[in-house]
Amino acid sequence: MPVCLSHVSAFEFYRVCAQRGINVSKLPRLGSLEDFSAIRVFEALAEDGFQDALEAPVHVMVKERTHQRCQAGVAKHGVSLDLPESSVAQFSERVFVASPELCFAQMGAQMPEIDLALRAYELLGYYALEQDGGECLGRGKPLATQRQALRLVKAMPGLHGVKPARKVLSYACAGSASPAQAAMALLLTAPSRVGGMGFDGAVLNKWVSTKDGDRWADVVWPRYRIGLEIVDFIPDGGWRLFLKMDRRRRMTQVNGVEVIAVRILDFIDPERFDDLSRTIARAMGRRVRITLKNHAARQQLLRQKVLPGTSFEMFLQ
Repeated sequence: MPVCLSHVSAFEFYRVCAQRGINVSKLPRLGSLEDFSAIRVFEALAEDGFQDALEAPVHVMVKERTHQRCQAGVAKHGVSLDLPESSVAQFSERVFVASPELCFAQMGAQMPEIDLALRAYELLGYYALEQDGGECLGRGKPLATQRQALRLVKAMPGLHGVKPARKVLSYACAGSASPAQAAMALLLTAPSRVGGMGFDGAVLNKWVSTKDGDRWADVVWPRYRIGLEIVDFIPDGGWRLFLKMDRRRRMTQVNGVEVIAVRILDFIDPERFDDLSRTIARAMGRRVRITLKNHAARQQLLRQKVLPGTSFEMFLQ
């Protein structure tokens, strides 16, 4: 019998496909759960060369009333809700997988909000992380659009995990090109309850006109006509995106859009980040007013999550 990967295992499957250059956007889609099995899961994966590719336990979904045994190392999830159209992708004769937007909603029941937000940026972005957390791989197109993800969570209000997923999608920015860009966006735009500054309305990777021609801005707030350009990292495919820099911040006016040149250190060092936040707020004509008493601690936790393995001291060498 065929098996259907779900939850975090489905997301891991899409990562492995990116690593192997497999275009999952062309997979045929189904709108219902077939008679999927929770046994012989590893045998089915092995037939397609995915043995040992996913972390245990491997999550699969079956019809809720399926009273079948579950193979060791497999977590079975019964689904009683009607699935929206195109919610299941067929990879091969024996391996099916929850659609990217469905497995994202399912992951809402499995992980904290910050971890889910990082998956949202990967879901909606042009990159995929390797399973071992090493290199960052480019994607030709995002796994899902924001509209597709929101349509799924609205269509399945009773699905376990939908509420956290909807909450994250309300502030996640689509189109991120790298984990570093996602980290920058989360620190600036995520709500204060998770340690962000709440500068909402941002758009990533937007063309802006300059005197030297059009160029990309990393983050733009169209409503306020301001944007940020990171000037000291290169997209080399991983977390090694940083170059040594000086401590200057420059600001230029580009055809009515105020472009603030920032450095990655402005996000790593709390004092510099506070200074940057005040600069952005002034450009927006707003005041930074965070009422949470433990916001600094929440922000530090967010920083550690989205910028792992980085520190202020590494730039002083």
